[in-house]
Amino acid sequence: MKARDAIHARRAPIWADAFRDEARARKGGGQDTDVLPLMDFIPACDPMMRAPTHLAPVVDAFIPIARGETIEFAFSVPPRHGKTTTLLYGIAWLMRQIPGLRVAYLTYGEERALTVSREMQRIARRAGV
Repeated sequence: MKARDAIHARRAPIWADAFRDEARARKGGGQDTDVLPLMDFIPACDPMMRAPTHLAPVVDAFIPIARGETIEFAFSVPPRHGKTTTLLYGIAWLMRQIPGLRVAYLTYGEERALTVSREMQRIARRAGV
């Protein structure tokens, strides 16, 4: 793998496994997406989606954010690997946990911003936000 294709995080989330175990224990049986870990939340919201295990460091970066931490995070993955979709589901996941959360999503152009905005709205409706 080339360095430009690697995923890098300034702080690696060390709570990922504990958070997943805790959320699964609280879940208690139903498909309550409020307590599912993000990796499970994505296919729970859209059965056509698979958990993006290849983007685990990106998914895990949402855990400290959900706990109120501010993190710096950057990653680079080749095109068509689910980056935007994973981020949008991550935003919906956070919005389920933090009502009233405001998020700014920036991209390279107006047309792309409108496309992503429509996709975010679709995902938010599907996630019950």
